Amino acid sequence: MIVRAGLEIEAYVVTGIALAVGLMTLYSMVKIWNEVFWKSLPEDNQVPETATPTGDDGRLLKPSLWMMYSPVMVLALCSLMIGVLAEPIMWVMMAIGDQLYEPSGYVEAVLGASASADDVLLEPAATAEEEPEVEAGEMTP
Repeated sequence: MIVRAGLEIEAYVVTGIALAVGLMTLYSMVKIWNEVFWKSLPEDNQVPETATPTGDDGRLLKPSLWMMYSPVMVLALCSLMIGVLAEPIMWVMMAIGDQLYEPSGYVEAVLGASASADDVLLEPAATAEEEPEVEAGEMTP
C-alpha cells in the first residue's frame, strides 16, 4: 500500500529506497534465522550432564503432568474468556478511560465533595513572593 501510494505521487526514489531497505531487512532476518535454527551444533559444544533431581528420601522427582499443563490451561482459559466476555471487558475499559479523561470523581472522592477538579488541577504553583526568603548560607528545615 505504501509502495502504491509512493508510485501514485511519483516519488520513485523514495519508493525504491523503501523497497531496498525492506529487502535488506528480510535478507538480514533470514540470515539470522538460518544461523540460529538451521546451523548444526559444534562438536565441542556438548550439553553437560545435570544431576537428577531427587527428594529427601532419594527417590527420583518427576514433574507431574498437572504441574506442567496447568499454566498453559490457565492462560488458554484467560484468552478464551477475553474472547467470550469482550463486551463487558470493553465496558470496564471505557469506564476507566472516562475516569482518566475526567478526574473530577477521583478528586472529589479523595479530597471531599467541596473540592473541584478544576481548582486542584488548575491551581497555580506557589510563587516566589509567597515563599520566605532565605539568607545565603542559612539552611531551611
